[in-house]
Amino acid sequence: MDLFPDNYPSASRTRRLVANLQNCLSRLSIPAKIRLGYALTLGIALSGTIIGISIGEIYQKHSQDLIKDALEENELLYEFTTDFLEAKNLEQELVFFLDKPEQFRQKYTLFLTEVKDLEDSWEKIKSSYANPEIEESSEEIKAFEEITKEYNSLITVYFQESRKIYKQLENQNLTPSEIIQIRQQLFDFNSSKLATKIVDIIKTIKELTDIISEEVNEAEAALITFSWIRLAIIAVSISISVILALSITHYMIINISRPLKEVTKVAKQISQESNFELQVPVTTSDEVGVLAESFNEMIAKIKELLIEQLQSQKKLEFYNHTLEKQVQERTEELRDKNIYLQQTLSELKNTQYQMIQSEKMSSLGHLVAGVAHEINNPVSFISGNLVPASEYTHDLLELIKLYQQVYTQPEDIIQKRIQKIDLEYLIKDLPQVIESMKVGAERIQEIVKSLRNFSRLDEAEYKEAHIHEGIDGTLMILNHRLKANGERPAIQVIKEYGSLPIVTCYPGQLNQVFMNILSNAIDALEEYNQKRTKEEIKSNPSQIKIYTQKIKHNWIKIGIQDNAGGIPEKLISKLFDPFFTTKPVGKGTGLGLSISYQIIVEKHGGRLFCNSQLGEGTEFIIEIPVKH
Repeated sequence: MDLFPDNYPSASRTRRLVANLQNCLSRLSIPAKIRLGYALTLGIALSGTIIGISIGEIYQKHSQDLIKDALEENELLYEFTTDFLEAKNLEQELVFFLDKPEQFRQKYTLFLTEVKDLEDSWEKIKSSYANPEIEESSEEIKAFEEITKEYNSLITVYFQESRKIYKQLENQNLTPSEIIQIRQQLFDFNSSKLATKIVDIIKTIKELTDIISEEVNEAEAALITFSWIRLAIIAVSISISVILALSITHYMIINISRPLKEVTKVAKQISQESNFELQVPVTTSDEVGVLAESFNEMIAKIKELLIEQLQSQKKLEFYNHTLEKQVQERTEELRDKNIYLQQTLSELKNTQYQMIQSEKMSSLGHLVAGVAHEINNPVSFISGNLVPASEYTHDLLELIKLYQQVYTQPEDIIQKRIQKIDLEYLIKDLPQVIESMKVGAERIQEIVKSLRNFSRLDEAEYKEAHIHEGIDGTLMILNHRLKANGERPAIQVIKEYGSLPIVTCYPGQLNQVFMNILSNAIDALEEYNQKRTKEEIKSNPSQIKIYTQKIKHNWIKIGIQDNAGGIPEKLISKLFDPFFTTKPVGKGTGLGLSISYQIIVEKHGGRLFCNSQLGEGTEFIIEIPVKH
């Protein structure tokens, strides 16, 4: 049964379209057909890659804008909460300075300033939520409206009432009894229902902060999804280009070989039957079609020149030789083109993996920078308050000592309280506790500094940098893999830093090199320890040694050694080849050292090589100029 009869309009149009296309292709020369095929293949691959990258960039920018707006709103809420708590604390402290006019005026001025800062913070928050360019969810808007309601009904009223009470103190001739009366008013006000409910706004702000944090997590998840979509588009475009390339190659082979077979068939038939009436069918206008026409003309001339048969036979041998040479040349040309196509596809695959690796390292840099920023704000607040807390503690302890000197025989109730809290030990231990808190805050600030140094992974700027800061930042990121746990022993890091000058380089890319080499060293040590007993590990613990020094001609040298089992000599020459890896499938792409080699040699004009000996360990040496 004919599914597409001649009178069926769609089938007819399709046949005409195919016939026209074949007619156009038959008129093209063989080089033009090859160029057309390669242009289509590369065009699809490049357009798919560009479309995938463009779509990913659009959605990635949208997600990053959402994350940025959410983080800014969180920061404004944190600033508002801090101003609110400081204003409330100052308002409560004023009660204790009512009988000290000078100190009261200072504290009251500071209190009014904090209230003004609180109002400014609130105006910033309202401006942020009034901005039409910033997207907010219905939950977030509902929480903000609840905060607005509580601010207008609680905070504003609370501070207005407190200022009315303190307004009475503007009279400079207050008697002690009047001061006591005002103090009692303040105590009653601070224990009132309004003062109790005002703290509830912190809970509402916490709910809004949680909603914003959830939106940040959703935006980050969407960012990852868009990255996968981009990769899928690129992979599909490359797959289509490969299929198209194979189809074009198959078509070219058929399109060229079929006319040649016809020519060969006719030539054999003529040589066997001596029938010069035969003609080669001409189906194309390319070089093979020209060859067929020439062959037909040759047959006609042979037919007309039978008398000169000997000369015609020599001419036929000459044409046969020429034909074989042309076929051989065309075959070699096709083989060369196929090799070039395979190399191009391999380069596209290499570029794709490098883009994935760069995206991963850039995302890691953004994540580390965000974590460092989030940690730095509360740590700065704690560190800034430790100094006045230490001073207040010192003053209180001095006051207690004065009380002990004046009242040598305190009441029994006070004496029992002193014994219960062990006052002597408290006086001795409290400054030490505050000092340990200072040390802890400084340690956290050092960690934040290391995280910020490492977060320069995505920097493409050529700038001056301290090499040791980059190494230390990388070690800080890998610190969790260096510590011991129930499954693996600790890895000791030995630093032998020399005196290095400031180096002009790409600091983010150098951090990526340090990360790749140190991660490989840790992987090698973990794999090596799985083959050793506890006694062997104890006698020869795992170590990574890092040393730096300045060498001649304004170059610096960085060495990273491990005492794992080493690398076989036959594999050392392949370490920096793309996609070469000794790790199991799924645990390594084979691009880490290849990318590191490109960064050191091509980007910085330096040298990167490996020394290894089985049973002793491996050393990677980096040498770069101070200024390239």
